[in-house]
Amino acid sequence: MESILIQQANSAPSATAVVHDTHTISYRELIMRADILVDLLEKHSLEPETPVFTLVQTGLPQVLAQIAVLRAGGTCVPVDPTAPPNRIKGMLEDLDTTLIIANSDSDLLAPDMNVVPIEAALDAQVDINNDQEISVRAGRPETHRSHILFTSGSTGRPKPVQVLTSSILHVLRSIRTGPLGSSDRSTAMLNPGFDFSILEMWKALLEGATVVHVPHIIRNDTLALQNFLKEQQITFTCVPTALFEVIALTAPEAFHGVRHVIVGGEAVSSSAMRTVLEASPPENLWNIYGPAEATICVTMARVDHQEAQRSRITIGHTFGDTKIFLLDGDLKPINEPKVTGELYIAGPQVRPGYLNREEENEKSFVSVDVAGTLIHMYRSGDLAQWRDKAGGSLDHIGRADDQIKISGYRVELGEVSRVIEEHPRVHSSVVNYQKENGAEYLEAYVVLGDQELDLNTEELIDWTNKKLPPYMVPSKVVKKETFPLTLNGKVDREALVSGNSDDETATPHEWTPEESDGDTGDLPKWLASVLQPMLPSWSGNPSDNFFSLGLGSLQAAQFLGRIRREQGKTISLAQLHSHPTIKTLAQFLADPSPEDNPESGIERWKRDLKDLENTILLPEWRDADEGRVFLTGATGFLGAHILQQLLCMPEVKQVACLARGQSGVSASARIQRNLEKYKLWDSCSEKTEKIIVLEGDLADPTLGLGERQFNWLANWASVIFHVGARVNWCEPYEAHYGSNILGMSHIIRAATLGRRKPLHYVSSIDVWTATGFINNAERVDADEPLMPHINAAPYDTGYSISQVVAEELLQRARGRGLPTAIYRPGFIVGHSEHAIANANDYFSRLVMGCIQIGYFPDLPTQYLEYITVDYVTSAILHISSDLNNLGRAYHVVPPDRRESISYGQLHQMLQDLGYQVEKIDYFDWVDKVRESPGNPLEAMMPLLEEEVCEGMTRLQTSLNTPVFDPRNTRIALKDSQCMEYVALNSGLLQRFIQNWVDRGEFTLDYGRAERG
Repeated sequence: MESILIQQANSAPSATAVVHDTHTISYRELIMRADILVDLLEKHSLEPETPVFTLVQTGLPQVLAQIAVLRAGGTCVPVDPTAPPNRIKGMLEDLDTTLIIANSDSDLLAPDMNVVPIEAALDAQVDINNDQEISVRAGRPETHRSHILFTSGSTGRPKPVQVLTSSILHVLRSIRTGPLGSSDRSTAMLNPGFDFSILEMWKALLEGATVVHVPHIIRNDTLALQNFLKEQQITFTCVPTALFEVIALTAPEAFHGVRHVIVGGEAVSSSAMRTVLEASPPENLWNIYGPAEATICVTMARVDHQEAQRSRITIGHTFGDTKIFLLDGDLKPINEPKVTGELYIAGPQVRPGYLNREEENEKSFVSVDVAGTLIHMYRSGDLAQWRDKAGGSLDHIGRADDQIKISGYRVELGEVSRVIEEHPRVHSSVVNYQKENGAEYLEAYVVLGDQELDLNTEELIDWTNKKLPPYMVPSKVVKKETFPLTLNGKVDREALVSGNSDDETATPHEWTPEESDGDTGDLPKWLASVLQPMLPSWSGNPSDNFFSLGLGSLQAAQFLGRIRREQGKTISLAQLHSHPTIKTLAQFLADPSPEDNPESGIERWKRDLKDLENTILLPEWRDADEGRVFLTGATGFLGAHILQQLLCMPEVKQVACLARGQSGVSASARIQRNLEKYKLWDSCSEKTEKIIVLEGDLADPTLGLGERQFNWLANWASVIFHVGARVNWCEPYEAHYGSNILGMSHIIRAATLGRRKPLHYVSSIDVWTATGFINNAERVDADEPLMPHINAAPYDTGYSISQVVAEELLQRARGRGLPTAIYRPGFIVGHSEHAIANANDYFSRLVMGCIQIGYFPDLPTQYLEYITVDYVTSAILHISSDLNNLGRAYHVVPPDRRESISYGQLHQMLQDLGYQVEKIDYFDWVDKVRESPGNPLEAMMPLLEEEVCEGMTRLQTSLNTPVFDPRNTRIALKDSQCMEYVALNSGLLQRFIQNWVDRGEFTLDYGRAERG
């Protein structure tokens, strides 16, 4: 590979090799920068095929790192730098290496690691001489192990797959796309640890094409990706199946003009293929199949309109010298079409297997006799069928894993075995499924690590019960010295079950006198004697739950019948479920509890109704199989902080952000710039692959997405956070109508269409408008209705009125069954820790405008309820995590009115900080602002001077601010551990001011109007 690359660099040294953001790197410059890393690697006495982790991002850093490792004679181990630290640590230990190419400031680095900083190559000044011949440095043969790729293992421990140069070259030379040319441009957007990424990177580099890095935020914004592919003139792209299906749904025209689109990673839907082909298809749309153990891909099919009409897209047929065999359970070839067999792979892409995993190699890499010839093959574990004839096209059917269903649950027996093998005394385990007398149960066979040590059944079952759900816990454990094997070296399950046990640890329970004495007498022993034939694997322990052991409904009915006939006691099935052990059942039969009566049932039903009323069919959005968030307002101040926290939550898989492009700036760029503006980008930049950018408009009935994408969003989202709104204290209601009123109606539609999901809406305490002044309201409860206060709305801002109407619309939808929670923050100020605040809001303009003119307005009995943005964000995300909190509104304000800051207290803070600001009559202050052109408050003049009631302006009507009752919020946050409310104080205020000045957003120039 190195020799071919150097040949390309020498033949066309100035040709573009890599485009990464604004950087364009020629082939010669690429080699020169990589050689800086080679020199550093060689200082570590690198031996041939020494594994070197390339722990850097996709694009130029990963390209440089891999070239450097190959030119130093090592083996590339590309790893996603955002992978969990423990996983990376385990990989390093597996390969027994400490040599890493990484960013020098990576959080994953440890003192014992030998780190080669990628910055050495990225930041260096290089003198490019296109006339000087580049020489081969390592010159390793095609048998060289160029890569090790970690693939997920059934043990939960990633397996290191060794890849030879010859295997990669076989794919690149034989793949049916044909060679690329100097005018071709290939995307680089895949996780570097994904074997598919070798194809997108190395095919381009070894064939003289250009590698074009696709930023994460573009990759996950389908419309931006569509524009990117067009603008960058991409001709070759490799797309993971999951991403392809999202693109097909949201931007099916994205691949127009691309020569080759290769889709792989998992089975692709016919619908997605059909949608792309019917929209504006690429020249060639390919579906590929291939496990990492067989190097990138082994079959491929060009998908056309005819193929896309089928229910299953073919994985095609092999290329080059690769061979595919379908074998039955006896390892005999299947040649007939439509007959399912396991897929085995042979040829130049299959070797040499997993590194230092002999057992797994023996299991997965086998020699099979085919027509008298032993052929080395990889056993894929995939099931397939010949579509028409042997050696032709293949249809992928599924996996050959050992899965069964028990009590309606799908269980992989291997998973149960692996958990049992985690026990420190167990060396190996095999789990079988049994069904006797209508009872289903699992039976575990174990070989101990030390045969001299005993193992108690109850101890092992109890240990397993703590790690697995009840239906996966074996009812019986049998100790074996060895497992019987078939001729093929597999565990002979039939012999295991039918053979005599070396030692059954499931010994019968020995009844003690204490267990038969007292009020229950011999009843426990009698109950056990009736139950034992129904549960043959049961030891007879009176504390065992017989339903967990597999007692079925028919057996339960038989059991109840025996109790009635022979003991003369009537018991219901519900009561049996309430007393599911011999011990508790005997006690109940001897003395029925007064709680087991119809009245207690009614009380429980009432309690269950209360507990479950909000959870019916609602997803827990933070559950492992959910985590898909639809967010509006990501280009705003609060929205940016909510997005940042969502991205940092491991349970959040993706965040779809609705945003508008503006003034030629795309929605993606606006979101990134907003995060950067508030110093949030660095903390989440490695997680931005979670972002899906939806360029749209709240005022449009489909949010500007079109009906199909709108419906996809409604079915995709686990939860909606509606934070977006137009906020302008000077504009009238009409200016807010589109975004705030129509926008709310469209968000409600998205929430009610498709799957049921909760809607969390961020409103404002401004919904109460001027009710303190107009209605003399002293306190407003979070859940009290808004309409009795509507008479105060005409005296407040157009924004406030729009919030009233929007929230009332939502409350009426909630009354008709929409699961929602409403959050009303006070005036949101900057972050309590890093003190970055919004420079465009009223608070910043008030503070800096008053400092500049030297005057402050006298506005007694007014409170803006200042609250820091980090507290608001954490409170909303904490409250929203519990479905029991739905159906309420929450005032997110200072927990106690005594901690609120009035205008007078804010003025005092400024004076305490040394700012010469004099408090004067309100209208005199307005005159001073008017006389100071360019003052930050100049833009607020309509708010400050327009009189609306008895000679008072809209700002003045907020006097006599009521107490916004925070009880709902206080109750919902009572179990929060690390959420601390930080009140606005002079120290925090000074940090806000200093940051505004340091960031060039305001100055402290005292351009004051002359004091009179």
